[in-house]
Amino acid sequence: MIPDLHLAMHGVAIKKHGSAADIASVAGLSEARAAAALKQGVDGGRGIETGGRYVLSPAGQMILRSGEHTSELQSQSTIS
Repeated sequence: MIPDLHLAMHGVAIKKHGSAADIASVAGLSEARAAAALKQGVDGGRGIETGGRYVLSPAGQMILRSGEHTSELQSQSTIS
């Protein structure tokens, strides 16, 4: 199961300057779960909220990129 925070941060990457409802719709979360995950992301320095709209912080962008890169490397790995 993918954590709500992970889904919400990917939703923010897709829907920049989106509301919790916007991000919930692209992340496949209820608005309440998305809002809770977005708060967690903002509190943890991964996102920035202004006027009910969200963007990734520079740290959040790096975290998503490093996770994608790690997943890509793991999928190409021949080591079991």
